[in-house]
Amino acid sequence: MHILYIHQHFTTNAGASGTRSYDYARYLVQAGHQVTVISGVYALGPFVDKAGGLIQTRIIDGIKVVIINVPYANQMSFYARVMSFLLFAMLSVVVCFRESRVDVVLATSTPLTVGIPALLMRWLRLVPYVFEVRDIWPDVAVALGVLRNPVLIRLAYFAERLFYRWAARVQVISGGMKKILIDRGIPAEKITVVPTGVDLTLYENVKPDHSLRKKLGWTDRLIAVYAGAISDANGLEYVIEAAARLKDDPRVGFLLIGDGRRKPDLMEQAQRRKLSNLVFHDKMPKRKLISILADMDVGMLILKDLPDFRIAMPNKFFDYLAAGLAVIVNFQGDVATQLNQVGAGIATDPDDPETFASAIKRWAESPEELTRAKLAAKRLAKHY
Repeated sequence: MHILYIHQHFTTNAGASGTRSYDYARYLVQAGHQVTVISGVYALGPFVDKAGGLIQTRIIDGIKVVIINVPYANQMSFYARVMSFLLFAMLSVVVCFRESRVDVVLATSTPLTVGIPALLMRWLRLVPYVFEVRDIWPDVAVALGVLRNPVLIRLAYFAERLFYRWAARVQVISGGMKKILIDRGIPAEKITVVPTGVDLTLYENVKPDHSLRKKLGWTDRLIAVYAGAISDANGLEYVIEAAARLKDDPRVGFLLIGDGRRKPDLMEQAQRRKLSNLVFHDKMPKRKLISILADMDVGMLILKDLPDFRIAMPNKFFDYLAAGLAVIVNFQGDVATQLNQVGAGIATDPDDPETFASAIKRWAESPEELTRAKLAAKRLAKHY
């Protein structure tokens, strides 16, 4: 088949964001399919410094990647992001209709607007599409207060219903998401769960990179790392509060790797509170991050306390597992359940950073318990 894969935030291992679409596309190519990816220029992706002209095409690991030079970054204002979404969607329509003999379109959100070219392909060229849902939008945007305009909210929910209705199949990444969509009236037989996975070959024979640990002078510390976007949705003030409770404990350090609109404010908070045990680091390509993670101890999975996030299974969860990190999360749901079942981590109270600090401290006091959790994480990674 010729599969047209639309993902505005498409990222390879040279980027600093989730690589689900890249891995998915590679596997489809390996299965004998022709895959054309339509991508924008994401600030955490691999095309930021290389995009030239409005539209260009590259071949990456057998995948035809059509790059539309529409930038997007989490630091953009709300209206700048909306314009980026709409412009990418409109230009994607042009790219879609230039492609010949397309058998199926796979459109992955976020953003929700990737459904526009998929829907037009269905209506005008009778090409079926699969609509992949990674977050329940626009619910999350409304809950975070990002989407507040009543007219835009109504339009977003109308578009969501339209995209679900006309999709040949709706694909979700967790059982919790499937339940929500069934409750909204989407037929269960129309929904397929395809969990996010991890390419374990990337983590085989990885040599831990001790350079960052040595630079920080944390040679003997337990280091809890967060690697990902530093945005409103992540609620990383929670980590600031936990670090403040452990600021005088020389056994523990907190490392936040990534960029986003909340980073400057969080850095100012940490500096004001003199948190020498918490350090921020710039984003880095995944292929470099892997060796850094291999030298860490605990992976932090932090989200704001919103009902929609309890079904989340973020990309970084799988990378932490594959790197052999014990995982600590501040929300209940599928992730917390799995961690508890296999002993690979701990779920703490989303309203009480003290429980988070206490869990980290307990691991620092019991290296044997930490080691057991790390080994369990490796075993759980094989499930994905």
